[in-house]
Amino acid sequence: MVRLVRALYGHPDSGGYWEQKCSEGVTAAGFTLVDEAFKSLWYNNERDCLLMVYVDDFKMAGKLDQMKSAWKDIARHIELDEVAALDHCLGCKHARFESIIDGKKVRGMEYNMVDYMQNCVDTYKHIVENCQTKEGRHTFS
Repeated sequence: MVRLVRALYGHPDSGGYWEQKCSEGVTAAGFTLVDEAFKSLWYNNERDCLLMVYVDDFKMAGKLDQMKSAWKDIARHIELDEVAALDHCLGCKHARFESIIDGKKVRGMEYNMVDYMQNCVDTYKHIVENCQTKEGRHTFS
């Protein structure tokens, strides 16, 4: 057991510290930023893998064997949860499907944001219902 000296959660600079640690770890794993203006997208030329990082949510695209190796490379530098199948990202549910188009079997991905959008509408309605002026009227009526 180790005594906690300082916690970063809630610290004003915690996001910057995490971004620095994440960038160092992903770089050490062989990835480079795709563009300095967009610090969430990384590419590993050796493994031909594309990595999207949003805070602590990592999503990767590439050939399965190369992605497995790339995940191991990243895990040497950043503590990761177990890699799981892609089923959601940034409020969007993902579902793989297969179909026949023009007589050819194709695979695809369906992106469903119904639950996310319903949550947005419910949150908005809750806010509006609780916003009243001194006269008792909704401020949005």
